[in-house]
Amino acid sequence: MKWIWDKTNRFRMRPHYSTEELNMQCESILFTYLQKRYGRVVFPIRTDDLRYLLERDTQHLDLHSDFTKESEQVEVVAEFRRGRKLVVRIAAKLAGTPALENRLRATLGHAYGHVRFHDFLFQTEDASCLSLFEDFADALPQTNRCHRDSIVPLNPFPFLSNLSTSLTFRLYDPERAEQMVARLKIPSGLKQWIPLTAGVENGKRLLISLHELIRGNIHKLYGGMTLSAMTLVRITRDAEVELVEASDAEIRLQVQEQIRQRRYEPVVRLEFGPGSDKGIRDLLRERFQLTSADVYEVDGEVDYTTLFEIAGLPVPELRDAPWTPLFKPSLAERPIFAAIQEGDVLVHHPYESFDAIVEHFISSAADDPDTVAIKMTAYRIGDDTPFVKSLVRAAEHGKQVACVMEIKARFDEERNLHWAAELERVGAHVAFGVGGLKTHAKTALVVRKEGGGLRSYVHIGTGNYHVKTARLYADVGLFTCDPQLTRDVVNLFHYLTG
Repeated sequence: MKWIWDKTNRFRMRPHYSTEELNMQCESILFTYLQKRYGRVVFPIRTDDLRYLLERDTQHLDLHSDFTKESEQVEVVAEFRRGRKLVVRIAAKLAGTPALENRLRATLGHAYGHVRFHDFLFQTEDASCLSLFEDFADALPQTNRCHRDSIVPLNPFPFLSNLSTSLTFRLYDPERAEQMVARLKIPSGLKQWIPLTAGVENGKRLLISLHELIRGNIHKLYGGMTLSAMTLVRITRDAEVELVEASDAEIRLQVQEQIRQRRYEPVVRLEFGPGSDKGIRDLLRERFQLTSADVYEVDGEVDYTTLFEIAGLPVPELRDAPWTPLFKPSLAERPIFAAIQEGDVLVHHPYESFDAIVEHFISSAADDPDTVAIKMTAYRIGDDTPFVKSLVRAAEHGKQVACVMEIKARFDEERNLHWAAELERVGAHVAFGVGGLKTHAKTALVVRKEGGGLRSYVHIGTGNYHVKTARLYADVGLFTCDPQLTRDVVNLFHYLTG
């Protein structure tokens, strides 16, 4: 199957199947039909059965027929019109093939199959989709919709937010004889993949992307106007936080200001979906002062992060069996510090439990009356982090707590500033790393009173102290109280925290 231009302008592109693919797919459709009607399958199928299929589905084919005569590459042409006779034509090379023992049977089979395969393009007629589109339309400004977002030299250029996806298109107003370019943002707050129900067999799922749903119905927002050159575009703005060397307090203020300004940073990339209009591409490229190297024409989705919705569907048969992380046997029968004293412990996540080992290490230290100090690095730690909660609890118990919070972790700056403030609120010492560098080290230090002296325990890992990503990414970690290693970690924290 390959994609070809849809000259009917109902869609950006549509699939075109080779003769071999049509044969295979038609056999699948006919197999199901014969099995249900006769309880057995005998090929070749009779012409009467094909006519029965067409008559049975006349209304459906009338609604969803793919007018394949619009493409020169199509080998079989079928036209469906309500109340009129079915018109079928086949290409000369098919008509002259001796292997086709019944030209009408082959032609009808291909025509029927071709429409069925294109059916998903027309599923926006599904009532649930139309209802969703109406909800989306109701949320738009009710007055002057098209002009509000018009992209024309004389009007203020609309603000396009970072990583936003928009439909951009040409509008022609016949009453005013005016043409303009307009833009409609695909709302990120709605589901990006819509399940369809009409014509879907039991046990199967059919989904359509939100931008295709809007694309197929957008004409309803612009009554009396002609829409053309429909183009899907996604923009990326510069997200780098650039800091000038300063004190921790000044760096904090710089980061806060950079976060506020990030949404207004220059556009650095334009991604266009398949079938984009060259004129619109050039208009946007020039508007954002980009070179051709900054413009990407993609064959698939412009935003693959939306596929997380599909990956999250409750379809157990498509998923691996859930994995329950193991608990380290050497840590199961004794307190974690006693186990580390007996020898270094190497752990492998997510196969061995991150929660029950690494998180437990910090939580136990926070509650242990013999703990004197806890020090950690934090790069990406997530929203509801148990590590900060343990550090807060330790500080409230009077233990010395220090945390190197990296506030230059891209897109986590604001979150890390929040956790830094929470730690400072209970008296913990927070440092923001080394000037000019990002602190990617993942290590934790626990100092305990033991036998009239102090002993240090450390965890050195390859992954962030982030409970969610630790269940996904493969990382290793080492627990040790070997003085040679712990001394290095102590010196590292002295350097990082001053």
